[in-house]
Amino acid sequence: MRTSRIIDRLTGKGNVERDGSVISEVDYEIIVSQFSNDSALQDQPEPQSAATNARGRLRVLEGKRNLIEGELTLALNDGRKWKFTVTNGNPVSALYMVVQSGDDDLTPEALQS
Repeated sequence: MRTSRIIDRLTGKGNVERDGSVISEVDYEIIVSQFSNDSALQDQPEPQSAATNARGRLRVLEGKRNLIEGELTLALNDGRKWKFTVTNGNPVSALYMVVQSGDDDLTPEALQS
C-alpha cells in the first residue's frame, strides 16, 4: 500500500512571480510529503520511493489578488523557488490552496545543497 509522510512544513512570507516579475507578497504554508510503501502489508518490502509532493495555502498580503490564471512561482524566504498551480481560491478573500506543478525540490536536503 502506498502512503505518504510529512517530511517538512514551510511557513513564511514570500513573493509570487509570473513571467519573472513579482506580482504579490504572500504568507505561505507548504507541506512537503514523501511517498513510501507500507511494508507491513507486503510479503516482500519494496524500497522506499524518493518521490515528493508539496501542497499548501497562500494568503495575498499585497499586490495582485487574483492568482487563478497563469504559470506561477513562489519565491520562498530562504531563496528557493517553487512552481505551483492554484486548485482553489478566491480573489476577494485572497486565500488560495496550491499544489506543486514543477520538479522543484522542497525537501530539507535541497536547502543544504
